[in-house]
Amino acid sequence: MAHYQCPEWFRDAKFGIYMHWGINSIPGYDGHYGRWMYWYQKPDSALHKYPILGYRAHALKVYQHHLKIYGHPSKFGYKDFIPMWKADKFNADSLAAFYKEVGAKFIGVMAVHRCTKWRTHYQKSERWIYFRP
Repeated sequence: MAHYQCPEWFRDAKFGIYMHWGINSIPGYDGHYGRWMYWYQKPDSALHKYPILGYRAHALKVYQHHLKIYGHPSKFGYKDFIPMWKADKFNADSLAAFYKEVGAKFIGVMAVHRCTKWRTHYQKSERWIYFRP
């Protein structure tokens, strides 16, 4: 990394778009769904001093949404979205054309936002991390 140089085209790009695309697209409720769906209570107030550690006020809403739509995370966890993610409507050409039309100079696809090694006490195995459409 000491010798890395940022490409000139990237340095000059003023507008780029990053998108979430992965298992979290199935519930489509929040970009951090895989994390927040397990927050069932407000954490200790000490954590509020350090928001970078993770807690956000809307976390409880994601948990409540999950309960209402899918049931308790111990019965339907994040891993259970995997077989539902087919990516059958993905159209790279259409997406690239749209991004170009709105002026984006680059795009970044974030496919592993809490999807790879995210595990809770409800999900004892990491075998599910190898699934993809």
